Amino acid sequence: MMEYMQSQQYDVAAQYLKERMEPDNPKQLSTLGYCYYMSAQLPDAEAVFQKVLELDTANIQAHYYLGGIAMQRSQPEIAIPFYFKLVALQPSSANYHRLLSNACAEGQKPDSAFYFLKEAGRLNPRDGKTAGHLGNTFLDRKMYLQADSVLNAYLTIDSTQFLVTAASVRSAYFQKQYNRVAALGDYLMRSNIVSPTTFSYIVAASYYNKQYAKCVEVYEYLALRNQTPEIVLYYTALANSAMKQYDKSNELLQTCITLAKSKSLEDYYGSLADNYEQQKQYRTAIAHQDTAFYLFKNPQRQYAIGRIYDTYLNNTTAARKYYQQYFVRAKPEGAQDSAIHRFVRDRIKQLAN
Repeated sequence: MMEYMQSQQYDVAAQYLKERMEPDNPKQLSTLGYCYYMSAQLPDAEAVFQKVLELDTANIQAHYYLGGIAMQRSQPEIAIPFYFKLVALQPSSANYHRLLSNACAEGQKPDSAFYFLKEAGRLNPRDGKTAGHLGNTFLDRKMYLQADSVLNAYLTIDSTQFLVTAASVRSAYFQKQYNRVAALGDYLMRSNIVSPTTFSYIVAASYYNKQYAKCVEVYEYLALRNQTPEIVLYYTALANSAMKQYDKSNELLQTCITLAKSKSLEDYYGSLADNYEQQKQYRTAIAHQDTAFYLFKNPQRQYAIGRIYDTYLNNTTAARKYYQQYFVRAKPEGAQDSAIHRFVRDRIKQLAN
């Protein structure tokens, strides 16, 4: 069996053990449950570990894997009691506190998640993942001094953990410590780290600190790696404008406009319009259809406006105007579009009489 496990043939190991084990032996059952878990046979693993707990309510392995199974199923409320038991059994374990914190966070219990995360950080200040999460949680609560206390303490131990450095960038930015943001940005670029979100803070801080060349440097660094978010393009455009490089600024701003005008945006406005129409808020629905048309020039939006005027507002003059605008611009594709186009043609004739 050990050979199967060492070669990671956990399904074979599970079958081998199942045929030879003592059915009431918690240790053997735990090993069987582990093999089931590692071979992704979660229902079998769950059943075995539940049996283990019937025999030994304080079994660490059973609580650990049952909590893990629940989290894989996005069932944090089920996982929380298992992890809570682990913390009770081993109160000095930072890992179990962190697992419990994660489950509480997933279970929409932010205060409990925060408490157990702080305990995890206290028990093991050398855990970079915990330090980074704790720092970000402090920042989300605008507790900047506490965030810096955790983050700076860890950075004196290890400066290579990106999660901690990224949180430090956020903290410095929120406190308007723009020189520190720039220094951390330089470190990330020297380390060849790519994080569009983090560099968004860095380029904004550089702009506010009037380090316009630094904005361009950050933009070029990300562009070389095809990782340039819209906000970086925007601040780089502003920086170019400040340096009177207007052509380059305009080019970047035009790119921002193109990105902002994604096809999905039309769908969002259209869905909003549909919702307002269903709520009988017809003027608001028209406004959203009009915005969608202004942005994307899709004549279907003009048809929708005409239909609302025609069907709900009894404004045949406005309906005819929008129907005509649709009819001139539309290029039907498919049976449904052609049917709408024929309807509008006939309706325009009716409204003209």
